[in-house]
Amino acid sequence: MGDGGAFGEVTPVDASVGWAAGSGYSTAGELAVFYEAMLAGALYPTALVEEQLSAVEADLGFDEEGLETGYGLGVMFVGIDEQLLTGHLGSVEGFFSAAMRDEDTGALAVVLSNASEQVVVEPTMRALGVASR
Repeated sequence: MGDGGAFGEVTPVDASVGWAAGSGYSTAGELAVFYEAMLAGALYPTALVEEQLSAVEADLGFDEEGLETGYGLGVMFVGIDEQLLTGHLGSVEGFFSAAMRDEDTGALAVVLSNASEQVVVEPTMRALGVASR
């Protein structure tokens, strides 16, 4: 099945075309363990975590009304209806991943999909926002 649910010819794509974006792979559970450890400061010194989580306003390219976005050192910040999600999204042709944590509750959600970013970013962000409440 192709992007958007259409059947058709599938051409193999080497995911490493996205450099580091497509060169690694993991399960949703592995991503959850990594993000929990990273955001809790278990991977490197606290001063670096604080710097990493210092966001600047940034347009992350979401065309969704009501989303406020920022970027730290490798960490995205997305505000949805007074809720702050921290984590990262990634995609390479035909695949999408999101790992986001609700900063108020500490709940973490990981979403993996075989659809492109254009198809699932806004619905995924909304679902993460609702799921982590």
